[in-house]
Amino acid sequence: AIDGSNFTISGSAPVTITGASGNCVAGLSDVVILQLNSPIYSSGTFTVRPQLSVNGGAVIDECGQIIQPASVQFSTVDTVNADFSFVNNMGCRKDTLHFNHNGAHAVNKWHWTINNSNYSTASPSIILPASSTNTIRLAVSNGICQDSISQTIVLDNEVIAGFDIPREICPEDRLDIVNTSSGLIDRWNWNFGQLGNSILESPATLTFLQDNRERNHIFNLVVTNTALNCSDTIRKPLRVVNNCFIAVPTAFTPNGDGLNDYLSPNNAIKADHLQFSVYNRWGQLVFESRDWRRTWDGKIGGIPQASGVYVWYLSFTHRDTGEKIFQKGTVTLIR
Repeated sequence: AIDGSNFTISGSAPVTITGASGNCVAGLSDVVILQLNSPIYSSGTFTVRPQLSVNGGAVIDECGQIIQPASVQFSTVDTVNADFSFVNNMGCRKDTLHFNHNGAHAVNKWHWTINNSNYSTASPSIILPASSTNTIRLAVSNGICQDSISQTIVLDNEVIAGFDIPREICPEDRLDIVNTSSGLIDRWNWNFGQLGNSILESPATLTFLQDNRERNHIFNLVVTNTALNCSDTIRKPLRVVNNCFIAVPTAFTPNGDGLNDYLSPNNAIKADHLQFSVYNRWGQLVFESRDWRRTWDGKIGGIPQASGVYVWYLSFTHRDTGEKIFQKGTVTLIR
């Protein structure tokens, strides 16, 4: 019968037969396929037997022959699960991760792929950077059933100090220090030299008074994870210029004495989209720059140029006002 009522099943799981079909060829079949009411997930032994037809008679095959009472036994194994656990012993620069699979359901084969390394034990240990993203894949098998899982583990406990400040700043401008430190940090120690200290994660805004003097400062940050006893330090310089009036000198002396050896727009901190070019008296371009910190040393291709008057052009957009400015003038090269 197609409802499987001609067969019974008994064993370690409460399943029943709900359908039966054959692989009929020319009206005959030598295989009967039985359908169960639910999958079998656990290990066990089962027995399938034919039984009398629903009207109490014998079960007859396609050839008119009575099917003799018999039974078929089969065994199942447990399904497996590749889920794993791990413990992270954190360090300052390296972490040691201890992985574990519980081996349930008779698992006897493990294949770990941890980044580019392979392991075949149930509980491998590996050392990884304390600031890293890692791909962990595990495939397990009990010889019959298998399962696999992939997981991304992000380690972010390495303490790395970092902050952003400009290299130069104009007097009376606000200085906002952007803390870019990363990791598990619970202590910040800022040192601004003569400007003071701070233990805040984001220190207060600083303002520099106009006193017509150039000043140089060193900012220092130490970040710490007290539980791990880990720390990191970073230092950055800051130059406070005496003024931010953008001007090109009228003369320079590239003789290597360390005084006025180079030509560039002075203090062009707030000059955006800057373009500076210098021409000799024959109209030849001798120097061009889009960075005010890049200077001309009075040479072309390493060859010192003659003393004399040179013409310069300067264009930029002022950062504070948005005004587009174009200037030109002359500079005397003195040797």
